[in-house]
Amino acid sequence: MPEESFVIITTDEALYIDGLNDNEQPGQFVRRFGGMDGKRATDEEVVKRYTELVTKLGGYANARWHYSMVAYNGEEYLYLEWDDNVNFSCYPHNPIPKGYVLNSITIIKKDEKGNDVMLSDLNADDRFEYLRKYTDNVVKFVVDKNKTLVKKTNNFFIDLQ
Repeated sequence: MPEESFVIITTDEALYIDGLNDNEQPGQFVRRFGGMDGKRATDEEVVKRYTELVTKLGGYANARWHYSMVAYNGEEYLYLEWDDNVNFSCYPHNPIPKGYVLNSITIIKKDEKGNDVMLSDLNADDRFEYLRKYTDNVVKFVVDKNKTLVKKTNNFFIDLQ
């Protein structure tokens, strides 16, 4: 019987906000305000922290999410990185989605009256369509860039934390 093999795919993201010094940047520690030594912040603490930062920056801030993905089949690594530029407001919209609280301050468009529309304001179908660009990146990476890894394996384990 052939030995089982797997493709392991993992992702991570980092946040960079215009106007903050390097030592103030959240980077990979969006929920750990003191870096690796900081405790994991609650949803409420995250909203408070980032709305205060954005207020300090004038009420609105340009930011960039940096995404990276790695696939490994036991022999080879493949990498994918991409950025998404976003705008934050210091005024969170309700509901504040559990676990994805920055969606409540992420401006994705203006409505017909010129008001900010946050990612958390969208209904499930519209949110899915908006986030589709990320899932499309993941699918493209898995299918197109991993053909050699996938051909060598017969199982997948996907870790999308």
